[in-house]
Amino acid sequence: MAEIGSTDDAKNAVVLQPRPLPTSACCWHRRDVNCVKISSSGRFVASAADDYRVLISDLVTGRLLYELAHDEACINSLMWLHQQVPHLRLVTGSGNGSVTIWTLHPNGGCTQTILIRLKEEIDHLEYDVATDKLLLAFGSFLMVTPSQTPLDTIKAEHNPLDCSEQIGGAAFLASGTKCLVTLPDRHAIVVLRINGTTLSVEKTISLSYTPHYASVSSDSMSIGVGGTDGMIRVYDWRKGEDAQEQVVVSYGRDFITPRSVTFSFIHGSHYLIAGGETEVATVFDLTDGRAIATLYHQKGCYIHAVTVGSLRYTTLFF
Repeated sequence: MAEIGSTDDAKNAVVLQPRPLPTSACCWHRRDVNCVKISSSGRFVASAADDYRVLISDLVTGRLLYELAHDEACINSLMWLHQQVPHLRLVTGSGNGSVTIWTLHPNGGCTQTILIRLKEEIDHLEYDVATDKLLLAFGSFLMVTPSQTPLDTIKAEHNPLDCSEQIGGAAFLASGTKCLVTLPDRHAIVVLRINGTTLSVEKTISLSYTPHYASVSSDSMSIGVGGTDGMIRVYDWRKGEDAQEQVVVSYGRDFITPRSVTFSFIHGSHYLIAGGETEVATVFDLTDGRAIATLYHQKGCYIHAVTVGSLRYTTLFF
């Protein structure tokens, strides 16, 4: 197991400044950004914020293409859905418990479809393109549902699983056939098997720390878990039940809130970009434990979200 994030690593890392935005750029939120995602083509970026809006911009020109307004609800999370040519689609999870599908039309308009209305705030939302399913975490509950069928109420076959405590993080595993949640109070990662829309516990992995945010690499080979101790632990998932800590990324301090730490894998399990509570994000090489790049945001602006383009390896942080 390697521990990275030392002072020597930081000194040797390449320092990068944000590239200037095009003069036509108009992609500003009025309040904190909660989530940012790049489309599978690498051309578009969508950001969701506490100002009740989703902004979608062209990464090449910087031009704002769509402004999606939600009715009096902060938007906590979003995911790009499988494209239905010529339309782009994305899904959002909001503070008022609604999960909304947005279909973007080439002429600049959009169609809004409410998929689910829940009584609790949507804390986490994930999408698996292989199965076209959504993973939703709200409070202590977890559920899986198809992205195609609107549900006015949760039917019996879509009953959510009660994890008996607030869920810290959630993610799909194994091409959508499994998922995981982190349970902070129980100090555990729980792996669940997905059968249709039914969730069943497969195994529980006990931890020595308090976990929160979780992310899975695009090749499903690595799991990243952020803890309240300022560490991001990366596990080699190929070992299954014998999964061991592969790398520990150290920030050397406690995080104030569960959402303070944010990270994303790059190029499968090869790299990790991490940030939170500072103006700086760091890119780590997970194969040898080196910090290879330091990215600086605007002065006075803390990083709330990071994302990586799947084709262009473009990195954004807000």
